[in-house]
Amino acid sequence: MIGYSGKRISFDSVAAVADCSSIPTIIRMLRWFRAQVLSRRPVTFLVLGISFLAFAAGTVNLGMLLIANVTFISQHGWLALREGAAIQLLELLVSTYVSMVAYLIFKCCELRLSRWVVDGA
Repeated sequence: MIGYSGKRISFDSVAAVADCSSIPTIIRMLRWFRAQVLSRRPVTFLVLGISFLAFAAGTVNLGMLLIANVTFISQHGWLALREGAAIQLLELLVSTYVSMVAYLIFKCCELRLSRWVVDGA
């Protein structure tokens, strides 16, 4: 992560400035993920597979469903929204973001495993 001054800063340096009670939840989650998942090869491989399956399951028909939902809303307007199209659109958007998170976890695990294979570190 690069700060406003252009210097490279890490999550650990940000966390060292604040005490534990004021550390944002995302930094605590990243620390836990690094310590519990990315530091162990078998766990990293297992999480890689689970996150890939979650990403695949979440995105199979996501594009087609989003297009169909938006088309339905544009054709039928307020009636479509009253019949639940707005709720379905919201659910599809949440599913999109959950799939994105699964993809990010997959890429983190893939990068860590690749570094272990190539560098042996």
